[in-house]
Amino acid sequence: MRDRWSTVDLPVTVIQGERDMLVNPDHADFLEASLAHIPAEIIRFPAEGHMVVHSDRSFVIAQLRKLLQQLK
Repeated sequence: MRDRWSTVDLPVTVIQGERDMLVNPDHADFLEASLAHIPAEIIRFPAEGHMVVHSDRSFVIAQLRKLLQQLK
């Protein structure tokens, strides 16, 4: 997949917990660089782990709605 990020042509939002033990938080940095050619938003939660979707569900839902609006 590493070589294919440059082919992504839709807006992307990445939500990354900086204390994630499953997905290395440095992955968000990699994606930020790899997706510089499109509207990409990288959101980092310094005190969260992998399950940020459950700890701040309303924020995640709002981000999904925002992303869907960009697709119209």
